[in-house]
Amino acid sequence: MKFTKAWTWYYAPGLVGLTLVAAGCLHQARMYSGKGKLGTYARRWIPALLIFTLVESYAYLGLKSIRGRNKSQRDMMEVATWMRANIPEEAWVGAWNSGIYGWAGERTVINLDGLVNNEIHAWTLTGKSESEYIRHRNLDYIVDREIYMDRSLPDWVEGIDYTLVYHHPSPTGSEAIEVWRVLK
Repeated sequence: MKFTKAWTWYYAPGLVGLTLVAAGCLHQARMYSGKGKLGTYARRWIPALLIFTLVESYAYLGLKSIRGRNKSQRDMMEVATWMRANIPEEAWVGAWNSGIYGWAGERTVINLDGLVNNEIHAWTLTGKSESEYIRHRNLDYIVDREIYMDRSLPDWVEGIDYTLVYHHPSPTGSEAIEVWRVLK
């Protein structure tokens, strides 16, 4: 499976920072290029710094690839690929870790943890359960790691009929991921 979309995303802040430093150094080199001793140092060291920045960035990313970076995200990407192939486009999915599932799964995913979904946060503050929210939003599927499913049980299953449709054991040693179909 190719991870070209995720490859640079998780390292973008570091690469942006290195690019800004390199751009600042290049600007300083242009300002002092003809001015005495400082200009001589700038002409000598700025190109070396730029080359180092480029080599370091790609060496770091390459090393992370070899060592297996983002192991748990790989599992999520594999489940998202499964979702794209097996869950209808019009289906609504709930997840506590919704980002990768919504982005790579190309399905409408509602976040259930309350961190990026103010609606469920306000909902649970009133004492209503997650299962009531799932019914309210008319979700068709629930997806996430077993640990999140277990943590939220029995709350999210209270009064909901559901069936396990996919179990993804993790080859990387992370928690397995499950997809549940909400029966209506």
